[in-house]
Amino acid sequence: MDLREQKSALRREYAKIRDSLPEKQREKASLAICKNLLDTVSFEFCENVLVYSAIKSEPDLKYFIDAAFEAGKGVYFPKTYPKGILKFYKVSSYADLVPGAFGILEPSEILPLYDVSGEKNDLCVVPGLCFDLERGRIGYGKGYYDRFLKNFRGISVGVCFDACISESALPAEKRYDRSVDFTLTEMGIKSIVC
Repeated sequence: MDLREQKSALRREYAKIRDSLPEKQREKASLAICKNLLDTVSFEFCENVLVYSAIKSEPDLKYFIDAAFEAGKGVYFPKTYPKGILKFYKVSSYADLVPGAFGILEPSEILPLYDVSGEKNDLCVVPGLCFDLERGRIGYGKGYYDRFLKNFRGISVGVCFDACISESALPAEKRYDRSVDFTLTEMGIKSIVC
């Protein structure tokens, strides 16, 4: 099985695992993930947070996002573009989001654009179908976050449910796949860059 086939099989496997979690369990775990994010030093000292709009059975970040607004952090949401390009725009409330590609809530392009070469202490919350204990990630296969993280100067945290942490190293293409700086679940921090 080649690398692409391995990744596709893992996407199917972990999407099934995540989808099979009862809704109440996902809600409780999402809240715990949000609280764990708020307890990190990375959040405490960041100026801006880059978040995502949850789709399907992804961890819901609403509690974390609300707290970031209340803490006076700049809150940025992603917008997708052709060729796997991801750009983040600053929002002042959920009213700034509209359904975009794939039905995902996205910000308008008239909002302030995130400067990817800016602050080194900004925090980017990265979704994924699964992560491993070495900070590796399997996303949805389009490479949006891999391309973005290549130039991002801040701290990246991968979030998923604990059931979606792989004990084995995930397959990765060294030239393209980007690992995160640390991973976090409802159980706390699972891995961190040394």
